[in-house]
Amino acid sequence: MERDAERRREADARQAKEDAKIEADKEKQRLEMVRLKIEQDVQLGKKKMERDAERRREADARQAKEDAKIEADKEKQRLEMVRLKIEQDVQLGKKKMERDAER
Repeated sequence: MERDAERRREADARQAKEDAKIEADKEKQRLEMVRLKIEQDVQLGKKKMERDAERRREADARQAKEDAKIEADKEKQRLEMVRLKIEQDVQLGKKKMERDAER
Protein backbone atom coordinates (compact mmCIF):
# COMPACT_ATOMS: atom_id res chain seq x y z
CA MET A 1 0.00 0.00 0.00
CA GLU A 2 2.80 2.36 0.86
CA ARG A 3 4.57 1.44 -2.35
CA ASP A 4 1.39 2.12 -4.34
CA ALA A 5 1.05 5.51 -2.67
CA GLU A 6 4.73 6.28 -3.39
CA ARG A 7 4.30 5.26 -7.04
CA ARG A 8 1.21 7.48 -7.31
CA ARG A 9 3.12 10.41 -5.81
CA GLU A 10 6.01 9.81 -8.23
CA ALA A 11 3.57 9.47 -11.14
CA ASP A 12 1.78 12.65 -10.03
CA ALA A 13 5.13 14.45 -9.74
CA ARG A 14 6.16 13.31 -13.24
CA GLN A 15 2.79 14.39 -14.63
CA ALA A 16 3.05 17.77 -12.89
CA LYS A 17 6.58 18.21 -14.30
CA GLU A 18 5.35 17.28 -17.80
CA ASP A 19 2.35 19.66 -17.48
CA ALA A 20 4.68 22.45 -16.35
CA LYS A 21 6.96 21.80 -19.35
CA ILE A 22 3.96 21.89 -21.73
CA GLU A 23 2.76 25.17 -20.18
CA ALA A 24 6.28 26.62 -20.40
CA ASP A 25 6.48 25.63 -24.08
CA LYS A 26 3.07 27.22 -24.75
CA GLU A 27 4.19 30.44 -23.03
CA LYS A 28 7.46 30.38 -24.99
CA GLN A 29 5.50 30.05 -28.25
CA ARG A 30 3.13 32.85 -27.21
CA LEU A 31 6.05 35.13 -26.38
CA GLU A 32 7.72 34.31 -29.72
CA MET A 33 4.50 35.25 -31.52
CA VAL A 34 4.40 38.53 -29.59
CA ARG A 35 8.06 39.19 -30.50
CA LEU A 36 7.38 38.47 -34.18
CA LYS A 37 4.33 40.74 -34.14
CA ILE A 38 6.37 43.56 -32.57
CA GLU A 39 9.13 43.03 -35.14
CA GLN A 40 6.54 43.15 -37.94
CA ASP A 41 5.04 46.34 -36.50
CA VAL A 42 8.50 47.90 -36.30
CA GLN A 43 9.20 47.02 -39.94
CA LEU A 44 5.83 48.43 -41.01
CA GLY A 45 6.56 51.56 -38.99
CA LYS A 46 9.95 51.96 -40.68
CA LYS A 47 8.37 51.54 -44.11
CA LYS A 48 5.69 54.10 -43.26
CA MET A 49 8.33 56.54 -42.04
CA GLU A 50 10.30 56.02 -45.26
CA ARG A 51 7.19 56.60 -47.37
CA ASP A 52 6.32 59.71 -45.35
CA ALA A 53 9.87 61.03 -45.74
CA GLU A 54 9.75 60.39 -49.49
CA ARG A 55 6.44 62.24 -49.74
CA ARG A 56 7.93 65.17 -47.80
CA ARG A 57 10.97 65.24 -50.12
CA GLU A 58 8.68 65.20 -53.15
CA ALA A 59 6.51 67.96 -51.68
CA ASP A 60 9.62 70.00 -50.83
CA ALA A 61 10.91 69.54 -54.38
CA ARG A 62 7.57 70.64 -55.83
CA GLN A 63 7.54 73.66 -53.52
CA ALA A 64 11.12 74.57 -54.45
CA LYS A 65 10.22 74.32 -58.14
CA GLU A 66 7.16 76.53 -57.59
CA ASP A 67 9.21 79.03 -55.57
CA ALA A 68 11.84 79.15 -58.33
CA LYS A 69 9.12 79.74 -60.91
CA ILE A 70 7.66 82.59 -58.84
CA GLU A 71 11.11 84.15 -58.41
CA ALA A 72 11.78 83.81 -62.16
CA ASP A 73 8.44 85.48 -62.92
CA LYS A 74 9.25 88.33 -60.51
CA GLU A 75 12.66 88.81 -62.16
CA LYS A 76 11.02 88.74 -65.60
CA GLN A 77 8.56 91.43 -64.50
CA ARG A 78 11.39 93.51 -63.01
CA LEU A 79 13.38 93.28 -66.23
CA GLU A 80 10.30 94.21 -68.26
CA MET A 81 9.85 97.30 -66.07
CA VAL A 82 13.52 98.21 -66.63
CA ARG A 83 13.08 97.74 -70.39
CA LEU A 84 9.98 99.93 -70.41
CA LYS A 85 11.74 102.60 -68.34
CA ILE A 86 14.68 102.57 -70.76
CA GLU A 87 12.28 102.76 -73.71
CA GLN A 88 10.47 105.66 -72.05
CA ASP A 89 13.79 107.42 -71.38
CA VAL A 90 14.80 106.90 -75.04
CA GLN A 91 11.50 108.38 -76.22
CA LEU A 92 11.89 111.34 -73.88
CA GLY A 93 15.48 111.78 -75.06
CA LYS A 94 14.33 111.77 -78.71
CA LYS A 95 11.63 114.35 -77.98
CA LYS A 96 14.13 116.51 -76.10
CA MET A 97 16.59 116.25 -79.00
CA GLU A 98 13.82 117.26 -81.44
CA ARG A 99 12.87 120.26 -79.30
CA ASP A 100 16.50 121.24 -78.97
CA ALA A 101 16.95 120.90 -82.74
CA GLU A 102 13.92 123.14 -83.37
CA ARG A 103 15.41 125.90 -81.26
